[in-house]
Amino acid sequence: MPVLAIHLPVSDETMRALCWTLIHSLWEGALLALLAAAVLFFARTRSAALRYNLLVLLLVLFAGSVCFTFCQLWKPEIKTQVATLVTTPDSSPLQEETAAVARPGAGSFAQYSDAFAGFCNTHAPTIVALWWLVFLIKCLRMALELRLIRGFRRRGTVVPASVWLHKMQELATRLQIRRPVTLLESARVQVPATIGFLKPVILVPLGLLAQLPAEQVEAILLHELAHIRRRDFLVNLLQHFMETLFFFNPAVLWVSALLRDEREHCCDDIAVAALNNKSGYLNALLSFEQFRANTAPYAPAFPGRKGQLLYRVKRLIGQNNTKIFSNMEKITLIITVLFIGTIAFLPTTPVRAQVVKTRQNTTIRTIDVNGDGTATDPQRMTIRDSDGKTYILNRVGKNISDMQVDGQKIPSDQWANYNWLVKTVDEQIEIDMAQAKRDAEQAQRDRQQAERDAQQAMKDKAQAERDAEQAQQDQQQAARDAEQAQLDKAQAERDAEQAQRDKAQAKLDAEQAKRDVAQAKLDAEQAKRDAAQAKLDTEQAKRDAAQAKLDTEQAKRDAQQAKLDAAQAKRDAEQAKKDREMVERLVGDLVSDRIVPDKERLKSFELSERGLQVNGQKQPEETFKRYKAKYLKTQGASINYGIRGSQGGGIFINDGN
Repeated sequence: MPVLAIHLPVSDETMRALCWTLIHSLWEGALLALLAAAVLFFARTRSAALRYNLLVLLLVLFAGSVCFTFCQLWKPEIKTQVATLVTTPDSSPLQEETAAVARPGAGSFAQYSDAFAGFCNTHAPTIVALWWLVFLIKCLRMALELRLIRGFRRRGTVVPASVWLHKMQELATRLQIRRPVTLLESARVQVPATIGFLKPVILVPLGLLAQLPAEQVEAILLHELAHIRRRDFLVNLLQHFMETLFFFNPAVLWVSALLRDEREHCCDDIAVAALNNKSGYLNALLSFEQFRANTAPYAPAFPGRKGQLLYRVKRLIGQNNTKIFSNMEKITLIITVLFIGTIAFLPTTPVRAQVVKTRQNTTIRTIDVNGDGTATDPQRMTIRDSDGKTYILNRVGKNISDMQVDGQKIPSDQWANYNWLVKTVDEQIEIDMAQAKRDAEQAQRDRQQAERDAQQAMKDKAQAERDAEQAQQDQQQAARDAEQAQLDKAQAERDAEQAQRDKAQAKLDAEQAKRDVAQAKLDAEQAKRDAAQAKLDTEQAKRDAAQAKLDTEQAKRDAQQAKLDAAQAKRDAEQAKKDREMVERLVGDLVSDRIVPDKERLKSFELSERGLQVNGQKQPEETFKRYKAKYLKTQGASINYGIRGSQGGGIFINDGN
């Protein structure tokens, strides 16, 4: 039974799953559009809030269906895989592949759908890359616009008159809004708008509050406060993200536009109910039609979208309660029905490139590689998988020179079918080498850190010595200050005697002497404090020197420990090599003693104090004693080979310690 090796990276599977998710989102979006049209038709006499909630629910269900589709299509696979083609006397693998690709009699639709599916699978990376590029550009644009909106509240704004601030707080209380709302006049907006979610801000054009009647201004504020009460800024932001993610899906864009219309209708209803004056609200709507241009797209604005004003006025006066589809929208919905019926029959799983194969996962259990891979010393790889198969390959460089599977030699024309196996082993070797390199680099970094610690300790010691010298200098300076104080005191006494001799100057000299004596006392006290501080500095310097000495000794101990760890690692590696050589000798003895015919038929053995078992069969006591005397050097030691316990496999060696 021939075996075909297949290696499909996870990234390719993800690309195909994402590509097909985008494609299936088109018919899912078309279904979303049909359901939205049904909501508008059957709920045309109901409230705008009900229609809005239903449309939001449909959009959320659409997002969930897209995520579910991706989860169904994306099935990550283990890299090591074997694809088996079953052959019979009446068929061959080539015939099965041809039958899987070209299905005569399947009909033109099947041929076109297979061709389309094949194109999408082949060009999935390109399709996803183009979608990702446009998505990133739109995200960047959205981020720039959000940054611009954020700057609206800081630049070009002024605080309106206090009467309007109190009025706005009164209206917010009327609408049961507990969050603080800021009202600002801005020179950068042309229509009233609401920005922010946690700290909402209502922006009105500069000078607008003074130009319009108070009733119209109240209507404007009520409309914007209704947006804040409904948390429309956050919902609008999430809605824009959906439009950015599905920029290619016209159904999503259409339903999103319907949501914006119904959002304005909901705010109109709230504002009219709170104002209790429909005519004043209509006049406010008409007054702002001229300010429609240059409205920030992420901030809900008072007049709404362009072309919507007339319908909103008619709805408020009772002529229309819901949207009426245009002829183009009706034609589009009919085409959507046909589109769903066509694309829904496309395959829901990615078609593999030209061949349909039955996959069968396998796991590499053990790998043994010997040789340098040169012509004089070929590289010999012995590989065992979870199915019990043993692969023996000889390679010179990267080319296979000989191959056996379970002792059966494989012809050279079939070597290519096992490239996956060689690639898996090479990848594991590269991973092990990279890990060893990282371990060596970590050891080097540890040594460097120890050296840096030693250098730092030396610096600390030098600094402590400098601190001690400075403390000594401070002590000497304190002694000089004390001597100077004594001299000042003697001078004061002489001045007092001179004052007694000079009666005319007695009063002045006496007062001066008193001041000098007081200053001398202060100087003496200061000198005492300086001496005490110098003593404390000297003691601190001694402690710093002692700590520096301890740090130096610790750095030396760390360096010695690093050397001991490196030596221990080397001994462990040598011990592992000796253990493997001992197991190889033991396996050779089992073959030489004809306990097993050859190495390939040796599945497992256990040599311990309990006895010798080979392939699950206990050997005679004489054979056990001979092997025990040769290989078990310590009391309680054991050697296990092959599968041990209920999980895993490999070689286990117990030295009894």
